[in-house]
Amino acid sequence: MTAPAGRADQGPEGDDRILAEALAKRGVQADEIARLLTLGARTGAKAPQPPQPVADAQPEAHFVPHPTVHFPALRGSTDDEKQQADRLLLNANILRRRGDVKGAEAEVCAALQLVPGDAAALEMYGDLLQATGRVDDALAAYERSLEVGPGRAGAERKFAALSVQQVPIPPGLYNEAGPRGAHVAVLLSALMPGVGQLYLGDTSKGLLFMLLALIMVYLLGWTGMGWVPHLGPGPAFWPLAIMAAVVYIFNLVDARSSAGRQSKARSGWEV
Repeated sequence: MTAPAGRADQGPEGDDRILAEALAKRGVQADEIARLLTLGARTGAKAPQPPQPVADAQPEAHFVPHPTVHFPALRGSTDDEKQQADRLLLNANILRRRGDVKGAEAEVCAALQLVPGDAAALEMYGDLLQATGRVDDALAAYERSLEVGPGRAGAERKFAALSVQQVPIPPGLYNEAGPRGAHVAVLLSALMPGVGQLYLGDTSKGLLFMLLALIMVYLLGWTGMGWVPHLGPGPAFWPLAIMAAVVYIFNLVDARSSAGRQSKARSGWEV
């Protein structure tokens, strides 16, 4: 007779299997589970094998770039070719400063055709590729620059920084608090100079503003240079008042700009 559906595990062997799975979940070793099951097994009966632990999942593969750019084969260059390449790289720098990234990229490519092993030109090529968002190609250019010029600090730093930014960061590593609000920082600085900077995490600047504010208040209200009771303004009242106003306004402007810098987002390929 066929066992009813859902009752296939009934009987001694089914009970032992369920018990073995429960012990395995509690961290009991496989040999200890087998020994415990054997104690209650019938004579000649084979104790069921405890479930084997599931193999750990394979770690996520590292970021592997897939560049589409091709570099000319390395070869020697004549002095005339090197001079032409230098002029092309100079033009590329000028175009990049003017914002013409595509034009600068064309000049660098022409220079690399003349001097394929120019590490500086390859590094500049990586900068231009990165500026257009071509991350994989930029990494290939930096790697090529390090290949022909080992120990080149600029290319090495950019290659490392750009590679790290492509690896996903676990959510727990992010700062859950996020950037602080600019309006709150300005309001706190308006109530007491320096408090907004402390709120933004700039402790040294916040303490400096607080110290300056306390000095201004002391000079204006508790010395003969500021406001003199029953006599009115002292000899240095107005210069001190102007200085206090400048400190107060600069404190508000700094709180606003500091909060703006914190909230500015960086792109995924910016180094």
